[in-house]
Amino acid sequence: MASVQRPDGRGAEPTTEVSEDDLFDVLANQRRRFAVHLLKREEAEKLEIGDMAEQIAAWENGTD
Repeated sequence: MASVQRPDGRGAEPTTEVSEDDLFDVLANQRRRFAVHLLKREEAEKLEIGDMAEQIAAWENGTD
């Protein structure tokens, strides 16, 4: 996700604006597509990174 420098100079805040080139760059990687897919289908508000990594590894290795 891109970020925009805040006018007060206190770091960056996320933006939802993503260029088409950046989007294609992110989606060019299979692991990133797995992550996006998992985040889209997950109903929970929060997803632990360890659980996410475990599921992606399972998909990559064709296991449950």
